[in-house]
Amino acid sequence: MEIASLLETLNGDFAIIFIDNLNSKIFISKDAFGKRSLLLGFSEEGFCLSSTAVHSCNIPESVEEN
Repeated sequence: MEIASLLETLNGDFAIIFIDNLNSKIFISKDAFGKRSLLLGFSEEGFCLSSTAVHSCNIPESVEEN
């Protein structure tokens, strides 16, 4: 099943991050009403994506809600 087809079957509020290592792709999706947060942060080491605030990413000041 393709990711797009799978996402169409989901009901309710959600925020999903799916990493496809075989094809070097990252899929990020939220529910249509945007009830779940999806946070993105950057640092010199890379980036962090989460649906909740995570302080273990070592990105305390650059977290943005999208």
